[in-house]
Amino acid sequence: MSVPLPAPAARPGGARSAWTCAAGAVLALLLAGPLLATIWARRSLSVKVPKGGRVELENASYASREWAVSLKALEVKADSRPVNGTAPTVWVFYYTNTDAEPHYVSVSVRCLDAKHVERSRFEAAATLQPGHPDGAAFEVVARMPEDDWRASTSAKVVVDFLSTPKG
Repeated sequence: MSVPLPAPAARPGGARSAWTCAAGAVLALLLAGPLLATIWARRSLSVKVPKGGRVELENASYASREWAVSLKALEVKADSRPVNGTAPTVWVFYYTNTDAEPHYVSVSVRCLDAKHVERSRFEAAATLQPGHPDGAAFEVVARMPEDDWRASTSAKVVVDFLSTPKG
C-alpha cells in the first residue's frame, strides 16, 4: 500500500518550494552585495589646512599581510589670482602603495572655518598606482568662493578605500 504525497498547498506550515526559496536568496544577495562590497575601509581625519604648505596625514591607511596602501601627506597650493571671486586650489595627496595591484580611493574634503562651520566641500576619486613603496601623488583641483577659501582654517577629510574604481 502506498501513501500519496501531500499537494504543495497542503504542506504543513505552508512551506514554500525549493525554487521559491532559492530565487529569494539570489535576489537578497544581488541587492545586498553592492552595499557590502564597495568600501573596504574608511578613515576620517581632521587637519589644519596647510595653505601653501604640507601636513602629515595620520591613520589614513589600509593593509593586508602582503601589502599596504597609505595616504601620507597633504599639500595645498592656492592660486594667488582668484578669478571672478573663485579661488582655484590644488590639493596634492601623497601616497604609498606596496601592492602589485592598483587601489582605489574616494576622498571627501569639508573645509571648515575657525568656528568649525562648513564653508565648502569637494569630492574626488583616484587610483593609487601599484609599485610605489617610496611614494607618489595625485592632485585634486578644487574651486571655491574666495571668501570661503580665506575663512577655511581646518578640514575634515574622509578617505574611503574602495574595491573598484567606481566604488
